Amino acid sequence: MFNNIKIEKDEKKFIPNRLEGEALIKAIHSLQSNRKISQQELALATGYYSINENGVKVADPLELINAIVQYKISQKYKTKRGAKPKYELVVQKSNKLIIGKNYLEEAGIPPGTKVKIIIMDRGKIMIQPSKLNKNK
Repeated sequence: MFNNIKIEKDEKKFIPNRLEGEALIKAIHSLQSNRKISQQELALATGYYSINENGVKVADPLELINAIVQYKISQKYKTKRGAKPKYELVVQKSNKLIIGKNYLEEAGIPPGTKVKIIIMDRGKIMIQPSKLNKNK
């Protein structure tokens, strides 16, 4: 159903055509309507993979999740005026990263919540609440 490979002529590499936006969401709904499908399978079917040195497709579900989040953010702020959040931070000279109040509130992480920092591959960091405060 989804043929997502193109060959870049100059470099002779396979580069996936990644679905984005509304097309991505429709494809996910279509794929999930028939049966339960894993994140790995969704990533492969929607073009979120790389091809390793042996020519094997390696799913990248984290990039798929990033694309879904970006789409949802764009939809949330589609009709609003003014500056849109950039969802980018700058590492300070002292090697500190400060996450602002608005980001934490939007993520549903109240003050005083302990968080886990998970170091992913390729420079990605995930922040996950140890336990969400159930009183709020």
